[in-house]
Amino acid sequence: MRTRTRRRRDAALLVGAAAVVAAAAVGGAFLGDTERIGAYWLHAHIGADDTVTVREVIDYDFGSQRRHGLLRRIPGVSADDDVEVSSPTAPDRLEIIPQGDGVELRVGDPDRTISNRHRYDIRYRLDSLLSRNTFAWNAIGDDWDVAISDIQIHVTSDRRLLEPRCDAGALGLLGRCRVEIAGAGHVVARDDRSDPGEFVTVRATLDPSGSAGVEAIPPVAPTGPAPDPGRGWRLPGVVGFVAALAAAVLVSAWIRRLGRERVWSGGPADAAFGPPTGETFPVVQLDHAELAELATIEFETPRDLSAAAGGIIHREEVTDDHKTAWLLECAIRDEIELETRPSEIRRGPASPHDDVAPILDDMFSGRGTISLRSYDAAFADGWDRLGEDLERWRRASGLWVPAGRRRRTLARVLGVLMAVIGGGMALGGAAGANRGGEAAWLVVVAVGAAVAGAGLAAVVRSWELRIRTAAGSGLWLRVESFRRFLENSEAEHVERAAEKGLLRQYTAWAVAL
Repeated sequence: MRTRTRRRRDAALLVGAAAVVAAAAVGGAFLGDTERIGAYWLHAHIGADDTVTVREVIDYDFGSQRRHGLLRRIPGVSADDDVEVSSPTAPDRLEIIPQGDGVELRVGDPDRTISNRHRYDIRYRLDSLLSRNTFAWNAIGDDWDVAISDIQIHVTSDRRLLEPRCDAGALGLLGRCRVEIAGAGHVVARDDRSDPGEFVTVRATLDPSGSAGVEAIPPVAPTGPAPDPGRGWRLPGVVGFVAALAAAVLVSAWIRRLGRERVWSGGPADAAFGPPTGETFPVVQLDHAELAELATIEFETPRDLSAAAGGIIHREEVTDDHKTAWLLECAIRDEIELETRPSEIRRGPASPHDDVAPILDDMFSGRGTISLRSYDAAFADGWDRLGEDLERWRRASGLWVPAGRRRRTLARVLGVLMAVIGGGMALGGAAGANRGGEAAWLVVVAVGAAVAGAGLAAVVRSWELRIRTAAGSGLWLRVESFRRFLENSEAEHVERAAEKGLLRQYTAWAVAL
């Protein structure tokens, strides 16, 4: 693949890589937006007849889930009791289902699903919270199967509330929730978080002396739509894409600069053929595009260079085309004969060169003919060995800077690690941003996406770090100049090559390039 084409492909791959990082951030935002209660406000007022009027304001966050509505189980309430439910943003049709010693409230629309955060206002009465002037209310029951945050419980009465206490947790851990006396007849309990299966219980003693001097002022309940602090999934996705693409562009430019070729300074001829014997030319670094500008058009194949080797120098890798060119050159030397009808390879009249004979021996495996009409195990083994030999030649040729290969390997290894670590950071940051909304989580998304984008760019663009020596660049120029001749040759050039007996040689080069 030509360098210009490869760079265009890399540009598309890097945009795709940034999109993958953005998709990871979006996925993290969805995964982090789990079902939960973002805030739970409760108020219980103890009346003169010892009945308790309860109001609950639940900011229920359905996250990315699609649900029909809210399920709320309330012990101590019967299906005949007066229960009111309202919501400013969600369907609030109420169905009361008797369940054990209480009821289950089903709030919503069976024909409609909702997601994200919605506020529910529930009001009902309880008759069984007082015993001999002792108030005990299991305000948060252990039947919730989602986590609850920001719990605030108010208890008011026309009598003084003494010795308030708050117990929380699956085992009633004392002191975890905070309780304070907000007024003579007003107690407030708070807990930051309650996990599924945990409860919060508020207790207090009512002053038996009466209600003299006590005025119960109802606390102000939250109203309006529930605020959702989450950042959604679009913003983390955009931040992830922009950060990943920006980092990928910067790393790509840096690698391209590191991958500049070594070239003999001077004109095109100096760069292609180097200094005369006994002299030296200074060496400069050029981008591949700048190197290509020095190529001309050559009507002859590079001297002392096979078509297979020329193709490897041009593409910087061993391909099946180069192995095919190798076979064509064997046929040119009459070491083998290629037949198209039937499709087969036969031993030729000439003795193979010493470096060719072992591979041909593997391919023929003692036979005189190889049929290409079906799979041949011996030929396949020889074909693989040919590729290995050509790769060994490439590595030992001295046409590439040794440090370039080490840099390429390092770039790939570190790039993969950076992509994994950065992708995880982007995913986790997006989850936090969509759950809690803190700006710091978006910073985590940006940093993680940048690390991932840089790592992916290092992997994709690492091939640029294979750098040619000045001699390698010179041979590349000569090969490229001949390739341009083949690409632009006309009928008269073909006839002239046929007259000189070069047509098969040109064919081998055309296959290799």
